[in-house]
Amino acid sequence: MTTYGPAFLGSDAPAAEPKQLYFEDVEEGTEISKSKGPLSVTDLVVFAGASGDFNPIHHDREHSKGPASLPDIILHGQCKIAFLGHLLTDWVGLHGRIKKLGGQYRGMDIIGDTVVSRGTVKRKYVEGGENLLDLEVWNENQRAGKTVVGHATVSLPSRSS
Repeated sequence: MTTYGPAFLGSDAPAAEPKQLYFEDVEEGTEISKSKGPLSVTDLVVFAGASGDFNPIHHDREHSKGPASLPDIILHGQCKIAFLGHLLTDWVGLHGRIKKLGGQYRGMDIIGDTVVSRGTVKRKYVEGGENLLDLEVWNENQRAGKTVVGHATVSLPSRSS
């Protein structure tokens, strides 16, 4: 498992050359994960700046706990999907591709939560000359369990190509 924190800001350490994953390296049942957090207000403000979503439920504690009746500031829904995308892009490497990614929101991630994105390979197959994997993917946190459940299809290169 790779752990980053704060969720977006990362560290000053130089980035390592990504390892390429090949179709032959993966079996049905393979599990992957990546951790982000604990989430901070700064993380959510950074995402708001990138996405343009400045709804106060994502940065204003008084509004979130007051008029919005939420437990605290909550993570953007699209950020939750972006975390899953980050899990997959890091896993498949430079020559792998995400073909499909979708999810349903099932719970809230709030300031202080650590979000763990996970996936399990459910199907490995070749179709139309592409090496494909179907995955069940989800995000979870220590407080609320699974907060996003979804699916993905990725394409991987072959060692023999």
